Formats: sequence, structure tokens, C-alpha cells
Amino acid sequence: MSLNPCSEGMLKAFRLVRDAGGWWTAAEVGKQLLRDMDAARAAQTAGRWLGALARHGYVARRPGAPTCTYGVTSACLPPDGESLVPSTRPPVLVEADEALA
Repeated sequence: MSLNPCSEGMLKAFRLVRDAGGWWTAAEVGKQLLRDMDAARAAQTAGRWLGALARHGYVARRPGAPTCTYGVTSACLPPDGESLVPSTRPPVLVEADEALA
């Protein structure tokens, strides 16, 4: 049994932000991972994932940014079974029913 508090959607968001690098808004993550969902709902779902990831220290919020943006920095902790080292594999999309779980 894993003690990892991350849902599959959260892990996919972590991997996307880590692998692509830079700073991401919830709308950008939602657009990338939740393509079959309307934009507002995708941004809301991705915002929940990113907020939870930030609370656990898996992603960082960009200080002083005018909008809430997130990235993986060297100060972040990787979720169980993950690494801070970027992967070269393309991101895996999240199915709508999986995103709402």
C-alpha cells in the first residue's frame, strides 16, 4: 500500500510541470492535460491538483508573480516513486472521469 497522497491526475500534473520546466498556470496545465474538458472546468481541476501539490512541497509557487504560477524547483520534494529529474517522454492525457476522482 502506498502512502503517496497524490491522485493519478496530480502525478500527471507534477510530471508535466517538471518535464516541461518553467512556470505554469492552472489554465495551462488544464489545457494540456484535460483536452476533452471545457476550459474553465479544466483550469479548476488543474488548480486543485497544483494547490495540493504545492501544499505537499512537490511544486513551488512563483513568488511575486501577478498570477498564481507553479514550477518544480530544486527546493521541491518529489512524490513517492518520482524524481525531480525531467523525463523525455511525452505527457499522458487525463481522462475526464479520472480527473474528477
